[in-house]
Amino acid sequence: MPATYQKLLVVDPEKCTGCEVCETACTMAHEGKYIAANARIQRIRIEPVINYAM
Repeated sequence: MPATYQKLLVVDPEKCTGCEVCETACTMAHEGKYIAANARIQRIRIEPVINYAM
């Protein structure tokens, strides 16, 4: 059975605006259409200004 790896995307909170473009690009690349629930990147907002994608 092949090993599975969980990838981590580290985002600079000073540059991230929370616009969700990374989630849109992810689902378009993998699904061929925009389905927010199917995005493989999930944004976690840690108040007040930290956005962390995983």
